[in-house]
Amino acid sequence: VGRFDTADATRPSFSWSGSALVARFQGTAATLRIDGSPNQFTVVIDGNVASQILKVVSGTSQYPIATGLSAGTHDVVVWKRTEGNQGSNRFLGLDVTGGQLLAAGPAPDRRVEIYGDSITAGYGMDGAGPSCPYTPDTENHYLTYAALTGRNVAVYVVLVAGVVTLWVAAP
Repeated sequence: VGRFDTADATRPSFSWSGSALVARFQGTAATLRIDGSPNQFTVVIDGNVASQILKVVSGTSQYPIATGLSAGTHDVVVWKRTEGNQGSNRFLGLDVTGGQLLAAGPAPDRRVEIYGDSITAGYGMDGAGPSCPYTPDTENHYLTYAALTGRNVAVYVVLVAGVVTLWVAAP
């Protein structure tokens, strides 16, 4: 979901806030394989937001994102919380324990593209107050008006947000 560079289909790359990996699997656990820059992700398993933020480090790594699940079918979303200025990542795969990947559930019929600035990207959502400094720990796109709107009206949101400069020509 979102803006992905699929020039290398085996390693799709993404950097924009709100880009998300969506999968369905049958099994008891799932491990994400990803590489690239340090970034932070919200993980949602079967509609429940995980209590821990997934903090990806530089390089190729594997991250258990779902463990101890009952045998059966599960849905997982891995949602990029941080802005594109934190660098890009490449999705390398999802490994399933005790089962297999399944076809993803039905996608929403509609998409909306939202343009905005760092507030739209999630700047300060997890900060202590309006004057908090920027750090990846204070950013959380999953809770922005753009992301909430998409989930509440069942549309895929494609986001262009972050540090935006608008040039307007004089008449």
